[in-house]
Amino acid sequence: MASARDIPLIGVSLEAMKCAPDGFPRYRDKGNSLSAALLKTFHTRGLMPSKKHRIYSFRHAFEKRMQEAGLDYGLRCTLMGHKNTRPQYGDGGSLEYRRKEMLKIAHPVSDGFTQGLANLAP
Repeated sequence: MASARDIPLIGVSLEAMKCAPDGFPRYRDKGNSLSAALLKTFHTRGLMPSKKHRIYSFRHAFEKRMQEAGLDYGLRCTLMGHKNTRPQYGDGGSLEYRRKEMLKIAHPVSDGFTQGLANLAP
């Protein structure tokens, strides 16, 4: 089971959820189905950097972008759902703090990005 965490929506994720405010229930707790659908969509739209890349590569890219932007190690662990061996003080920061930090790595949203996305939601 995936770890639960509070992540503010910014950039493309915010735009996607505006089109599908209830999320994508058909993929909830169905990681393999989601990965297959994402992989197909990314390949169809030419969004995969190479044939060696997998959807999981985006987690690595997310971590790398946060690291290069100077986001705090503890915050990166929180956002990635990783355990942090340091003693836990506080709650990892407010959603506003997390949002402000994540805006450092947000990709710009192109016009037409969400076109057809609402059709994926039930």
